[in-house]
Amino acid sequence: MSSNSAFNLGARNPLDGGGAGDFVPTDLSGLQLWYETNLNNVTLQGGKVSQIDDLSGNGNDATQGTDAFRPVFTTNEVGGEPAMVFATDQLIAPDAPGLQIADNCTWFVVGKTDGSINESFFSKGATGSGGQGSTSLNYLYAINTGGNGRDNIFDGTTFVSSSSLSGTRTVYNILHGVWENGAVGLNLEFFENGASLGGSNPTNTWFSNNNVFVVGAQGAQLTNPLHGGIASLILYNTTLSPAQQDQVLAYLSDLYGIAVV
Repeated sequence: MSSNSAFNLGARNPLDGGGAGDFVPTDLSGLQLWYETNLNNVTLQGGKVSQIDDLSGNGNDATQGTDAFRPVFTTNEVGGEPAMVFATDQLIAPDAPGLQIADNCTWFVVGKTDGSINESFFSKGATGSGGQGSTSLNYLYAINTGGNGRDNIFDGTTFVSSSSLSGTRTVYNILHGVWENGAVGLNLEFFENGASLGGSNPTNTWFSNNNVFVVGAQGAQLTNPLHGGIASLILYNTTLSPAQQDQVLAYLSDLYGIAVV
């Protein structure tokens, strides 16, 4: 493999129906971002990821120009598939209209942490100094394993959380969340491998700021960085129905060998 090359898996390609049956995430409307480490969309430099292409068709590619902040590409990381392994690293995608989501959205992450107190899978945050303020960071999906032991969303003012973590996060799980503004009951709900972890009823507008999309940290200053891995990250700007969520879960379960309920 050259020092600057796109990774070629040489195995099944989920874009051709290699996941669950013939389903792929682009089959559902509202897909804004789709990073899949196991496809031919990862550019490597010295074994590290300098770019991961957005498979949604929206061009929200995430890049990192500084070698010291690039995640390591690791083969056979989860279910025989590769993943990006982060240790105070980040990939950044420019802001785009499709990533300015005022409310309803659904996200999926195939990932793990190392059990540190606060670790962030993705966020929107400013690139300049002081970018962690209440108006600069509108949205964050993080894991708090050393404090309240919950999935957390930071909406720019307060954290809202799941009831608890149902399992260890030091192994790969399919983590997903659903936000539906004005829903009856919970309008924010967290899931682990298809099982509900509970949620909350926040009222703030999320994801609507015009800052960059950051993978692996809270904002672009590398606050609360992920020490773990991400194999897949999928974001819709709509609330998927339970049946649609099951389609994505089945796709990811089949691809990464993670059992879901």
